[in-house]
Amino acid sequence: MNFAWGHREPRKFSSIFPISDSLFAKGGADGLYLNDQPTKIKDRITKVRVYNKDILACTDNGLFIKRGDQYFHIDDKAGLPDNQCIQVEYYGDKYYKLLTKGGLVYIDQKTCKITNILNTQLLGKDILIHHFDVENDTVWLATNKGIYVLDERLVFIREKKSFKAYLYPEKLDDRNARYTKQIFETKYTKAKQIKMLLELLDFSSNNYSISYQVEKDGNVVTERSQVINNAFFVSTPEPGNYKIKVYVSSDKNNIDKTLSYTLNITPFGIRPYGPGYCWQ
Repeated sequence: MNFAWGHREPRKFSSIFPISDSLFAKGGADGLYLNDQPTKIKDRITKVRVYNKDILACTDNGLFIKRGDQYFHIDDKAGLPDNQCIQVEYYGDKYYKLLTKGGLVYIDQKTCKITNILNTQLLGKDILIHHFDVENDTVWLATNKGIYVLDERLVFIREKKSFKAYLYPEKLDDRNARYTKQIFETKYTKAKQIKMLLELLDFSSNNYSISYQVEKDGNVVTERSQVINNAFFVSTPEPGNYKIKVYVSSDKNNIDKTLSYTLNITPFGIRPYGPGYCWQ
């Protein structure tokens, strides 16, 4: 309880997590509490979670873990890319997964030590991760510039050419289709062009050159051109099958990866069939 003008007022907590039916871990401006009993953690708590009897408290000064009478403090001195902690989760494997302002951190559940880090800057300039989720070894990152999806293994294996590249039409809002489909179907419209967006995830310091070429029914309609700002337009003056080839190069003499995508443009008023997604 706080005292104000001689009266007690309820203590305010910003995050509460149950430990048992009668015991709760509570975090607020004054630190971490078990019910109304204070602990040794006095930093402002932004989020608290309880896993395997460990109490995890996110603060602006790193992550605190209370394990019985033991306390672990993980901050930039321990390897965090940033001390401002946003989210911490546990998915039943060997790692606590912590999101900080600077990246996604994997912490060994047994030792409470950092094992791997995905720096936010590796996704691109000015990227801010607001939230993350993990499902079937796939990490979903909600950012200020859209949703990034990556194989969790890439966080641990940072070898050359281990990047992932995704290409999809701007109007495609199904996030699963964005990262799994290589064939897209749409009806012919008066716009006569479709904007394609490219997302490249890389965990090395490589600078890539990206170009594309468009073919229609086996004939080249757009000569090889550079991709600027991860986007380009495919001219579709008439219905047909358009194949888009994307070339990713780390140097002038080698193409590290070639990606092929198909756009099936059907006449207006005819419903397309087959794999893929469509929209008006």
